[in-house]
Amino acid sequence: METERLERILRQWLPGEEPIIIEEIHSGISSHARKIMCGETQGIFREIASEAQAKIESKFADVLAPQGIAPGLRLTKTKAAYVQDQGQFYNFQEYLQPLSDKPRGVELAVYVGKTVARMQKVLFHKRMTLPVVPDRFALRQLKQKAQSRIAGFPTAITAEHQAAIQRLLQDSLIINLREDQPIHGDLGLWNMLWTSSGLRIIDFGEARLGDGYFDLAASLSSCIQSEPDHALYPLMIEAFLNSYGDTYQAIDQSKLWAAIRFWLLRGVLAVISFQTPENWDALITKYLDFINELNTIFKP
Repeated sequence: METERLERILRQWLPGEEPIIIEEIHSGISSHARKIMCGETQGIFREIASEAQAKIESKFADVLAPQGIAPGLRLTKTKAAYVQDQGQFYNFQEYLQPLSDKPRGVELAVYVGKTVARMQKVLFHKRMTLPVVPDRFALRQLKQKAQSRIAGFPTAITAEHQAAIQRLLQDSLIINLREDQPIHGDLGLWNMLWTSSGLRIIDFGEARLGDGYFDLAASLSSCIQSEPDHALYPLMIEAFLNSYGDTYQAIDQSKLWAAIRFWLLRGVLAVISFQTPENWDALITKYLDFINELNTIFKP
C-alpha cells in the first residue's frame, strides 16, 4: 500500500505510462530519501519534516542550483516545488551521479573551503525571507536530554569527562552567534557529494537562519576528522582558510575556533543523548582528544 501511495505522489512529477523503480537510500531526522528511476528520468524523492522546511529547501535550491553549488528541485506538472499528501511533504531533487574517487587531505580542504565560500557568498548577498524553523539540535535541548541520560546512567561517564563537558558548556555561554544568516545547518562531509562536475552540497533538511560560522565549523571540522594523518591537520586548516578567503572573504579565526568548539560540544551531547551508554566513553574521548588537538593549532 505504501509503495502504491508513493507512486501516486510521484506521478505528479513523472509520466503515467512508465514504470517507477523506488530504491531506498537513507532516513534522517529531517528527511527520508529514495532514489527514483522512471524511464530515462532519475531523481531523489525526499520526504521533508515540515512545510516550512520544504519552503526553505525550495528557496535554497532556487539560488544555489543555478550556480552549480547544490542540486536543483524538479517542479511538478503544475509547477509546484513540493507536494503534500496525508500531512506529509515531498520534493523531487535532481539526481547527481557520485564519484568513488574523492580527494583527501589538503586537496580536500581546498575544495571544501572554496565550495562553502561560494555557497555563503550567494546566500548572504540574497535577500531571502525564510520561515522560522527550530534548530532540532539546539544546545539547550541537547544539554537537558544529556543531563537526563547521565542521571539514568551515572556510572557510564567519568568525572573527568563531565568536567571537560562543563568547561565546554561554560565556553558556549560567551560565543556570539548570529541568528539572521541563511545556513545549511548540518554542513559536514556527509552532506557533500563529489560529482564529475565538482563538489555539490546536498540535504538542506536542517537549513534555517543562524550564523555562517556554524557551517564553517561543521565543514572544516568534518574535513579534518576524515584525515587519518594528523600531521596534515595544520596544513588542511591553512588550505581551508586560504581557499575560503580567496573565494569570498577573510575568516575570523578566533570566532571560527569558538564555533568549532560549539559544534563539537553538540556532538558530545548528541553522543550522550542518542548513543547507548556502553559507547559513551570511547566516543566522548574521541571528541575531546580532537578538541585538544585542534586547540594546539588554533591557540599554539
